[in-house]
Amino acid sequence: ISSRVIDELIDSKGVSGREGSKTSLFRRSCPVRLSLKITLSVLIVLHLLTAFDEKQAYCQPQQQTQTVTASPIGTTDFTQYWSAFNLLQEGANPYDGDLMHKKQLTVGQRPEATVLMWNPPWTPLLLAPILIFPFSLSANVWTIINILFLVGAIIITSNLTGSKRIFYLGLAAVSFLPALETIQLGQLSLLLAVAMMFGSYLVVRKRDLGAGAAFSILTIKPHLFFLLIVPVLIWLKSSGRYRIVVGFILTFLAMLIATALLWPSAIQWWLHALTVEPSGPGAVSMVNWRTATLTTQLRSLISFFTGNIPTWPIWFVPTVSFLAVASYFFRLGSIKWQRQAAPLICLSLGLGSYGWFFDQAVLLPFYLLLVGYALCSHEASATKRSLFFSLLSIQLFALLLGFFPNVEQATYFWLPFAFCAVWLKYERLFCSR
Repeated sequence: ISSRVIDELIDSKGVSGREGSKTSLFRRSCPVRLSLKITLSVLIVLHLLTAFDEKQAYCQPQQQTQTVTASPIGTTDFTQYWSAFNLLQEGANPYDGDLMHKKQLTVGQRPEATVLMWNPPWTPLLLAPILIFPFSLSANVWTIINILFLVGAIIITSNLTGSKRIFYLGLAAVSFLPALETIQLGQLSLLLAVAMMFGSYLVVRKRDLGAGAAFSILTIKPHLFFLLIVPVLIWLKSSGRYRIVVGFILTFLAMLIATALLWPSAIQWWLHALTVEPSGPGAVSMVNWRTATLTTQLRSLISFFTGNIPTWPIWFVPTVSFLAVASYFFRLGSIKWQRQAAPLICLSLGLGSYGWFFDQAVLLPFYLLLVGYALCSHEASATKRSLFFSLLSIQLFALLLGFFPNVEQATYFWLPFAFCAVWLKYERLFCSR
């Protein structure tokens, strides 16, 4: 419906003769039409999901967990970044849960809840051009930017794969639930996905300094990419492209210096917050998080038999995974990013200390690449149908889980592993290209 409405709005400007031919060209190539369609479609889907959440909360108010803020879309987690930036501007500690709670109360936070920011203090620095506005405006702007990230990923995928079937790429993007979750909560995962995608594009174009600068954005959530460290070092040694490291270090140092100059105590506050119990109503310590990782499942399993929740899997599982990946690539001696990048990030998400369902949105570039290359591949139709069925099955199963009672973030630990299996099975559709 949204596509038809936008078509009518744009096509109604067409006239016969010379101007008509210009409009015909506009119809065939204008990216504005695509952006409008995807933006409107995403907003409609998010509105329906939000309406469902509100209905559930009304029926079961005692289970309501969503933050009540100025807008139902794009505010729940975004409030932590806006509050942190404003506290920093006031010279206050954004890692103090009590101060965060007081600030969040001014924008509609529930009295019994506090959303803490655990990201490093250069996170609000990167978002400062958005966070300087009043909360409602900032949240709406960030929601629009997140949707534009989605549109940008679709357009980049179309250019990389040569697929002109934008409608199907858009449909794949809108059906990728972690991306929708990111937009709905006002999270940062799509920023990370686009930074990774853009950095990889610059690597292919041999613009190494820019690639390093783009990759430095990933430091706001480095735990999502920890298994890439050793393969990247091996690749840098074999390729000799150390300008990527220079670009990364220079940009990272610039962020550190700017943070230290603007907010001298911010980095110290952040490091201290990682070692103490959080304050503030409803604040939960990181060791008690139940995230969408195999680490959380192992802790739950041990707790089921012993009655105690151990903390050692938080460091043990990532450490063993890191050493296993390092050993494998040291023996292999070579890196083929087009095949190995996606599995490494899938494993980083599934085997890390922490990782939420919305963090899995960093897999969006690989999800779209699979679809894009499949659409323009000469493989048999049965193979393509099998791929699309596999991807659709993962998303539908994840969606259906949300309708069951007491479903939490930890329930979705399986999704990165499922996508990794699909990637490894169908990589032949594009690895030769």
